Amino acid sequence: MDDDDWRPYTCKANAVQARLRLRGIRAQVLEALNPLCACAETQNYPSN
Repeated sequence: MDDDDWRPYTCKANAVQARLRLRGIRAQVLEALNPLCACAETQNYPSN
């Protein structure tokens, strides 16, 4: 594999842009799941 082979993207800039977009989507998913996780944790640890 060549250093300038960015398949399936046409260039490094497109590959980096796609990676950043995926990272943003992953962050949004984790933020959306966070309230669900917090709710599950409070159910496992009843207060007084």
